[in-house]
Amino acid sequence: MKTTNTNVNNTRLNVLHIISWIFNEEGALISCDINERVTSFKLKATPEKPVVGVASGDNKLHAIRGALRSKLLNGLITTERTASALLTS
Repeated sequence: MKTTNTNVNNTRLNVLHIISWIFNEEGALISCDINERVTSFKLKATPEKPVVGVASGDNKLHAIRGALRSKLLNGLITTERTASALLTS
């Protein structure tokens, strides 16, 4: 997962990429031409199965927060510093 500043529908946005799907910082899938062309499987929340993300760093905070808000992850492996920053912001 990564965060980039991307042009989506002629608007510059900070977006989250998970296996090529583009989400906003709230964890919602963005309606855009890129997502219409993605060939990977459609993501869906599976709370009965473990889905763990691995990410850390100040530059990943928006991406991690978006991934958690999307409910696609139900576990996270990160550093103490990143966890603290997520909890305090």
